[in-house]
Amino acid sequence: MDTRAELAVLCRAIVLGGGLGLVYDLMRVIRRRVPLPGLGGILDFSFWVLATVSLFLFSQEAWAGRVRLYGAVFCFLGGTAYFWGLSPVFLSVLFRLADMLEMILGILLLPVRVMGRILARIGKNVKYPFSFRKKWSMI
Repeated sequence: MDTRAELAVLCRAIVLGGGLGLVYDLMRVIRRRVPLPGLGGILDFSFWVLATVSLFLFSQEAWAGRVRLYGAVFCFLGGTAYFWGLSPVFLSVLFRLADMLEMILGILLLPVRVMGRILARIGKNVKYPFSFRKKWSMI
């Protein structure tokens, strides 16, 4: 492999590291916005599976089946550069998108919540319809 091709592969490894950093930030936003127990562990595991598979497939494609350690190092450098430079910007954009999505879902689900409250009140009153029968007859 000539020098230009190797430099292009290393630049792609840096971009891959930055892309994995962006995926990690997306999962960070999901972890903070969705309060489900165990979601953090699931997201961490899925991120590392994604990172491992993508680095392996990248190595297979770039070096014809050989896994090079310096490819992983350049991928790490790309992720580090992303977290130092672009992560704060992308995190603020992702959190704003999450706020906007939460607002849209809140508006769309408002009728469902109102109907649920109405049905809960009706169910509460229907549960004991004759418990106050003496009071009804004393009017």
